[in-house]
Amino acid sequence: PLDTRVAGPLLLLAAAAVVMLTSFASRGVSVLKSPAVAVRRPLRAPLQGARSAIRMPVSLPVGNSPLRCLRSQSSASIATRAQAGSADTRDYLSVHVFVNVKEGTEEDFADASVLNAINSAEEPGVARFDVLQNSNDPLKFVLVEVYKNGDAPAAHKETEHYAAWRDRVADMMATPRSAAKMEVVFPAKTTNWDYPSTMDDDESEEQEVFCHHITARVVDGLQEAFLDATIANARTSMVEDGVARFDVLKHADDEQQFMLVRVFKSAEAKAIQESSMHEKQWKEDVAQYLEGPLGQADFSNIFPTEIGRWEYRSKLAA
Repeated sequence: PLDTRVAGPLLLLAAAAVVMLTSFASRGVSVLKSPAVAVRRPLRAPLQGARSAIRMPVSLPVGNSPLRCLRSQSSASIATRAQAGSADTRDYLSVHVFVNVKEGTEEDFADASVLNAINSAEEPGVARFDVLQNSNDPLKFVLVEVYKNGDAPAAHKETEHYAAWRDRVADMMATPRSAAKMEVVFPAKTTNWDYPSTMDDDESEEQEVFCHHITARVVDGLQEAFLDATIANARTSMVEDGVARFDVLKHADDEQQFMLVRVFKSAEAKAIQESSMHEKQWKEDVAQYLEGPLGQADFSNIFPTEIGRWEYRSKLAA
């Protein structure tokens, strides 16, 4: 026979076990699975709901159905909310200057452009001034000039350093330069665009980044639906470890044309993001909004070289 000092606690444990089993059964939790599985199971339903909300494709609007009314309300919402806030970027402009230089002048052009970029970044109306070189054609460059207001581009062209750059590179041009002026859509916080004034040791580390530019021409009338899907994908992607930037831009002179600027910390990070379920779902969702195939180009960074000048400063408050 069991000692009463042992039997008492055992009976109490058995009673507690019966109560726990009854509670699990009433919640629909299987007691045949391991404790870890039992803990995860109640979370499965809300996770599936959140995932379906992110991945739900938006159909082409038809008639005045309740679905269209609901979607039109949320449609105006995401792009508008992306610009809300006291320190937002609704006045910011991103000017992309496309350059094709003569063979043999690549290094001289890069040197001149970096010097111009360093000085330009000190202008009060300049948020950032990136110099990129095409990964597949070293004769092609893109200068990504982000200005804080509509007057800043003209003010930049009045500076001595711009004039010196313009004169120095004039004979290097294989074809005339062209430019595209774009409005900033996402991220909306200025802290995620402006070069940081100070950086810690990790942020000051020089690092090659992989810039991937996507151009999209959207069917007229479907721009908001395209932005809804694109900003949702950007928000999901920007928190991934290997992603530095995931910008969304809209052409100022062509409301159907958009530019997506994605910056990765490594080639592996780029491959991981492009094979992710949310990226595949984004491509599937936006296919119905496009007039043609997406344009794509890859670039490496000439300037800036510090990783801290590429990464978003506040990913959770984009």
